Amino acid sequence: MFNKKATVGETVTWIVATVIIVIILLVSILATTLYLGKNKKTDFLRPGDSLAPESFFAWLLTENSEGQTVYENLTKEDNLNDFNGNLALKIFDEFYKKEYSDAWVGIVPHAGPVAFIKNKYFGSEPDIVGDEYYTYYVTRKPSLLQEVPLDETKSIVLVLTYK
Repeated sequence: MFNKKATVGETVTWIVATVIIVIILLVSILATTLYLGKNKKTDFLRPGDSLAPESFFAWLLTENSEGQTVYENLTKEDNLNDFNGNLALKIFDEFYKKEYSDAWVGIVPHAGPVAFIKNKYFGSEPDIVGDEYYTYYVTRKPSLLQEVPLDETKSIVLVLTYK
């Protein structure tokens, strides 16, 4: 109570420190904004990248009228059927068109060279290739690839190609 000068001095010190911190933050934000500008692309900040894998797994867990999930159905069949193919079209082709130029969902056999099994819902193969270990490489544009094994002979794959 008797040391009011010490309290005032400490308060002024914190106020000055706070002002300096705010100025440094504003300069950092301004510099980042000017550096990135309108001509720089920030592909690492794509909002769909976090939602697409979740949508893919949710699609695999969707049940048909008989109570069978898409995943269970795909393990028994060799390709997409009307239920899971049309549902995949609605989810990946329509919903993700704003962020990606192309979507492909289909089955990849594990034996031999990488060969995508064509289906009537997504048509031609996606624009990627792989090696014997099924490591996928993009040939033209970067893509988001999600793969889930169905059994020891095949996997279901989602490929979304960036614009």
